[in-house]
Amino acid sequence: MGTVFKITGTTKVCGVIVPKIFGGFGEGKKAMLVKHIAEIHEKETKFVNQAINNNRKRFTDGVDILDLKGSQFEVDLVNHGIFNQNSLNRANNIYLLSERGYAKLLKIFDDELAWDKYEEILDGYFRMREEIEQGLNIPRDPQKFIALALVEANKLLEAKDIHIEKLEQKIEQDKPKLIFAEALETSEDTILIGDLAKLLKQNGVNIGPNRLFERLRQEGYLMKTKGDRWNTPTQRAMEMGLFEVKTTSITVPDGSVKVRKTTKVTGKGQIYFINKFKDGNVA
Repeated sequence: MGTVFKITGTTKVCGVIVPKIFGGFGEGKKAMLVKHIAEIHEKETKFVNQAINNNRKRFTDGVDILDLKGSQFEVDLVNHGIFNQNSLNRANNIYLLSERGYAKLLKIFDDELAWDKYEEILDGYFRMREEIEQGLNIPRDPQKFIALALVEANKLLEAKDIHIEKLEQKIEQDKPKLIFAEALETSEDTILIGDLAKLLKQNGVNIGPNRLFERLRQEGYLMKTKGDRWNTPTQRAMEMGLFEVKTTSITVPDGSVKVRKTTKVTGKGQIYFINKFKDGNVA
């Protein structure tokens, strides 16, 4: 790759230290590594790379995206402490995105956090504020500078209007879900753990009863008790209000009374586990 890149220090975007990278997409144009975009959006880099690879045909090389894997710029990335050599060797892709490429990635994310970060990343990294700090591409003619500032301001206002419109649409779409969640969380109706798997499936989580029990045990919600029973809630789960343990007395044929304990999931617990597992797809 013959493109010349340069790193001119760092800046803070959404609380994340980001190197200022120029090159690849035109003179004076900034670019950002997927590594830092993932960190800002609270996602793992491998999942962002996967999202890009699944939609690779939507990204134009040299306009939206560049893959720095195998390029001479890898040396600079190591020298600036952005990657170590082992992580570079393990990576299949080292994607660098332009402002346009980031906007396309944002459409793929299409979640509330993505839109929350949108203006901060554009204003705090890709666009004018950082250019002013660096003294790059600023017209010497005051009239041209004012005109440029107005253009950039209009872009930000348009982006904000789009953001607000999308949020309003999201609120309307989620309103029935919020009403359902509020009603369920305050409900006194409890269900068996096995029935929780059915409820999860109705909410798009593909997890069977056996796998659900296994996950609840592994993650410290259920524990083993006397008699090799594995469906007793842990103290932490009870304090969180996720389960209720109901006791039933049963008279057996010999006249003795046995006490049976049944663990049930509360309304609060049902909402908690729906939210916890909704991103999973485990059979």
